[in-house]
Amino acid sequence: VAGRLLATATFAADKIHDIGIRLHDVNIRLEERKVRLSLAIFEEKKFAIRIIDNTAPSDRARFDNLASAMEKLGCVAGCNGGFFNRRPFQPAGLMIVDGRESGPFEPNSWMNGLLIIRGTHMPLESTASLKSRRDIGGLLQAGPWRMR
Repeated sequence: VAGRLLATATFAADKIHDIGIRLHDVNIRLEERKVRLSLAIFEEKKFAIRIIDNTAPSDRARFDNLASAMEKLGCVAGCNGGFFNRRPFQPAGLMIVDGRESGPFEPNSWMNGLLIIRGTHMPLESTASLKSRRDIGGLLQAGPWRMR
């Protein structure tokens, strides 16, 4: 999972089939509007999920786009994961990368969803469920989302 990158998804199509990732594209059309969803289906225990910070020195983006980030970091799949402010270039909500926090935690904002990485587990949780930040290797506050 790539934080603070362009709103897109990318896959190394020549590599993913050999390592057990299935791709599915879903196209939805309603009148003049079109939406394409690219899904990567995989077994969570077989892959490392990472949140990647795109901040570089000098208040700039580290990577020009998602495809270049995935290639330079040796990733086989990636997607935009959050929201950011351009000036200063920082996350709009809380982001934790390798245990380092940046951005404000805003539990009452419209960004009421959290992607949390604890070891090999990667649950989606609500901001209200975050009681402790201990043992969190990665976190991305985004939203809105609903899960029932």
